[in-house]
Amino acid sequence: MKFVLQRRDDPNRKEQAIMLGGLFLLLLLISGSTFAPAVLIPRCHFKHFTGIPCGGCGTFRGLDELISLNIMHALRSQPLMITLFICVTVYSIYTGLAFLFKRPVLTIRHWNRKDTLTSAVVFGILFFANWMFLIADGR
Repeated sequence: MKFVLQRRDDPNRKEQAIMLGGLFLLLLLISGSTFAPAVLIPRCHFKHFTGIPCGGCGTFRGLDELISLNIMHALRSQPLMITLFICVTVYSIYTGLAFLFKRPVLTIRHWNRKDTLTSAVVFGILFFANWMFLIADGR
């Protein structure tokens, strides 16, 4: 795996524009969730049946706190998903600005099967640690 700056004449520029559009769509959907009544937020069936939170419990609450700019409350309600959301949002904004100003974009090249396995193991460990945090926090 190698991180490289992609030249602006690269044909993947259309994909970057799509990512920018996806970011705006995602932000539009999330901003609408702040005005949504609590009955529209889905109930966690895993927690309902087992009594313990699933690894994704608190994501909607965290996004709502993040939109209200309560970053610490958002991270406390769902550390992993909020951190991933922040990273994806920052990268999408960076990609969109690079696209608009015709600057090189940081991309990953030469992704292979070993990198996929390593990423899956790291994400699995992070997800499990996040789940243990949610259980220990008494959600």
